[in-house]
Amino acid sequence: MPYNPKNVYKVFKKSLECAGIDDFRFHDLRHCFASWNRQAGVGIYTIAELMGYKNTTMTMRYAHITPVHLTKAIGLLEKSYHESSTNLALSLRDVVHQ
Repeated sequence: MPYNPKNVYKVFKKSLECAGIDDFRFHDLRHCFASWNRQAGVGIYTIAELMGYKNTTMTMRYAHITPVHLTKAIGLLEKSYHESSTNLALSLRDVVHQ
């Protein structure tokens, strides 16, 4: 069967109906794709390429980060800081004791 956008839309709408999902447009899939990839750690340039954009401007419009992911990013930064501080302290201790 040849590709027909109307058939895709019909299947999409029927799927939403069967799943009990209201107020969701086909276009919203772009937001889901970009956001889920961004939250999974995929780089913004890679997402832009996958979405067919030449730069990241439009990608940034679609790729949303949740507060949970922002908190996780801060946690990673804190962990990195503490590890770096510990490594620096150990290195300084070794230099002093030589």
